[in-house]
Amino acid sequence: MPSINLAHERFISEMILHGDRRKAYLAAYPGCNELSAYNSACRLLSSPYVQFRIRNAVLATQQEVEQELKEHLREAAMSINDKRALLAAIATGQLTTTKTVVRYNREYTLQLKPQHRDILAAISYDMKLTDCWKREFDDDDF
Repeated sequence: MPSINLAHERFISEMILHGDRRKAYLAAYPGCNELSAYNSACRLLSSPYVQFRIRNAVLATQQEVEQELKEHLREAAMSINDKRALLAAIATGQLTTTKTVVRYNREYTLQLKPQHRDILAAISYDMKLTDCWKREFDDDDF
């Protein structure tokens, strides 16, 4: 393992934090000339060990973010069964929508049943979800 001092560790941490090599070098070496900081940072970044440390930290962070995003999306999205139940309610006419209409300065609330095109669309979407479900849980997987 190459010799790494505290300034190098600070440089690595700063690069992971924001990725600006000049700023990272100036943070690690506060007395450095600003004009030579970029060149010195490039020289330090040419070290395989520094590259390895930065790359591993960035990859680990990306994996953590992806995992958190997947968990969030899994919680936020409806399950296929929930979607199919909603589509079934539309297709059978059980789901009604409320619409408020104003006529002659009076407000009326209407309960609207799904129209034929809504029912056909619900059936079509349900068939597509069934195909997705079949592809996801193919019999060959068990």
